[in-house]
Amino acid sequence: GTPVVAFDTGGIPDMVDNELNGLLTKLRSAEALAEGMLKILLNEDYRQKMSEAARAKVLQYFNPQNIAAKYRELYTNLIQN
Repeated sequence: GTPVVAFDTGGIPDMVDNELNGLLTKLRSAEALAEGMLKILLNEDYRQKMSEAARAKVLQYFNPQNIAAKYRELYTNLIQN
């Protein structure tokens, strides 16, 4: 997995758990974005833990079986309502 440094806006916080699998920074702050990148790049242990957490989140929430189950649930609800 690859840790992400992104702005804290829109749907991004739904995907990135701040300080767990990536870093969320202040919107439109190039300085905060650069600081986040440096924090990850310069700390190998921190980067490794974030990488593992990023991969685990993707495998847990975005594997084909879970996606198919969510679509099945959605279509079932649409048909019943």
